[in-house]
Amino acid sequence: MITAFINMENQGSAAMIMTASALAMSRLKDVSIILMESGFGTHQVEDALVGHAGGMVAEPFAYMDGEGLDYLLKRSRHNMLCEKTVGGGIVYVKNTLGYVPSAMKRNQAMYEMEFGRECENIITQLNKVANYVFIDCSGSSDTIRVKILKQADLVVVNTTQSAEILDEYFSCLPFYCYKSLYCIGNYISEEPFNLKNIQRLYRIGNRQIGMIPYNVEFLSAMHKGKILPFFENRPMRLRYHRNRHFFYELSKMADLILNWEGCGLEKGD
Repeated sequence: MITAFINMENQGSAAMIMTASALAMSRLKDVSIILMESGFGTHQVEDALVGHAGGMVAEPFAYMDGEGLDYLLKRSRHNMLCEKTVGGGIVYVKNTLGYVPSAMKRNQAMYEMEFGRECENIITQLNKVANYVFIDCSGSSDTIRVKILKQADLVVVNTTQSAEILDEYFSCLPFYCYKSLYCIGNYISEEPFNLKNIQRLYRIGNRQIGMIPYNVEFLSAMHKGKILPFFENRPMRLRYHRNRHFFYELSKMADLILNWEGCGLEKGD
C-alpha cells in the first residue's frame, strides 16, 4: 500500500511520524515497509535510522554507479527498473524494514525534473516488493507532491494543535481528504485543542485520527540516529515503564494505518 505523509501547512515533521509509525507497525504485525523521502537534500529518515548519513561524503564510485534513490532514478530512466532490480536501491535496517537513501545530486532543479518524471514508476516498483511504501512528500516541490498524493492509497496528515491552521485546513479540504488519516505529532494533552476537541469541532471519527505524544527521549533518539535502540529496548506494552503512554498511543496510531479501510472525510462533511 502506497502511503504518503505530509505536514499540515508545513507545520511539524512528517518524517518523524512516518518513521515512528513504521517501527511500531513492524512490531505489531509481520509486514514489510520501505521508507523514502522525496524532497531534495532531505535525510531525516536516514539520519534517524543510521546516524547522520546525509552529511557524509560518498565514495567517488557512488556518484557514477548510483546508490539508493540515485540507483532507482538511473534504472527507471533507462527502463531497467522492475520488481527484480528495485531492491538494489533499498537499505534494510531490519528484516522487514528498509529505506531508500536520498539522492546525492547537487542540483535541485535537475533532481526535481528527473524525480518528477520518474517518481510514479519508482513508487510503483517499490510497492511490488513491500506491503507498505511510506513516502515523506512534505519537502517536495508542488508538482512532485501532487503526483505522489494522487498515487497514494492513503495520506497521513501530520496535524497541528493550532486553531488558526486547523480552521484554515478544514474550511477548504484538499483533493486527497477522502483518503486521509490524521495524526497529531508531538501531542500535548494540556493544549485547548486536544484530541477530543479537534474530533468534536471538525467531526473526525475515532478511526480517522490518532496522535503521537510529545516525548523528549523519542525526539532525542530521532536526532541522534538512535531510534532503533529506542524501540528495540522498550516493549510496546510495559505496564510500569515511563514511556508506556507514548508507546501505547503510538501503537494505536500504527493500528489505524494497518487497518485503514478508506474512511476519510469528504468535501462538504
